[in-house]
Amino acid sequence: MKTNFLRLAGLFSLMFGSVMLFTQCNTDVNGLGPEDFQGNLQWGNGRGRGAQSGGQGGASAKQGEKGLPKEEVCTCLATNFPMEALSDAEKESLVFMAEEEKLARDVYLGLYAKWQSPVFSNIASSEQRHMDAISCLLTKYTLKDPVGDNAAGVFANEALQSLYAKLLAEGSASLEAAFKVGATIEDLDISDLLKATEMADNQDVKAVYAELTKGSRNHLRSFTKNLANLEASYVPQYISKELFDGILSQDQERGGSICGVCPNNQAGNGSQGANCNGAGQGNNGKGANGTGSGQGNNGKGRGRG
Repeated sequence: MKTNFLRLAGLFSLMFGSVMLFTQCNTDVNGLGPEDFQGNLQWGNGRGRGAQSGGQGGASAKQGEKGLPKEEVCTCLATNFPMEALSDAEKESLVFMAEEEKLARDVYLGLYAKWQSPVFSNIASSEQRHMDAISCLLTKYTLKDPVGDNAAGVFANEALQSLYAKLLAEGSASLEAAFKVGATIEDLDISDLLKATEMADNQDVKAVYAELTKGSRNHLRSFTKNLANLEASYVPQYISKELFDGILSQDQERGGSICGVCPNNQAGNGSQGANCNGAGQGNNGKGANGTGSGQGNNGKGRGRG
């Protein structure tokens, strides 16, 4: 009896290990990275350990899993960054990026409905956070949001309307084609964000664009990984081959903490400025990923980069 029990226990352990291994492999196939669990945009709030910042921490682990509510993102951008005059180029880019992020979300929602691959639903959720961040900037600068109450697949920009129909049709042909459409969208998004960043000088606009670009790099890695699992590949169409290879050579990046780091390269989340009181070393302070304590926008806490 004892021998049989030990054999059963050993068999159970082997089965459990196999399940865990399969789950890990399946996670890779689904393209889940740090961003999917922490949220691409981690905005400083309350108590918690911060990502890449000293002083006030970024979003807590629990908050970071789904990202903070849009209202808190808007408050963050309104209070932690100065109101600066927007150039015409910045206005145009914000309006355009609002719908380009919607394009990504809507196509991914359509492809998820077609193929039921979790990578599309996961990244669609991230694209919604991107849309929220752009919407907050449009509200801050009293610009009309072209997204409004438009349903999925409806765009004010005619070029994006045509591109949506084209990409959705292409991605509906096969799962491989769908992953290539995903890579194409992120390729285009990175290219447009880099151009928009070059034209921008407002601190909040540049900070949000940097986070969106980071998210797109993660998404591009996820789609190319899924293609590799199908023994397929993607050739960049909008960014250079050198930049593309460089992105794929790096690991998934953690979402930033825009409001866990003060603008103007102040130390940690501290030094002078409204809602940026305290002391510490942070990402934009005296040392990258330092530690420190201080008081942030919506609560007290300690952060470790």
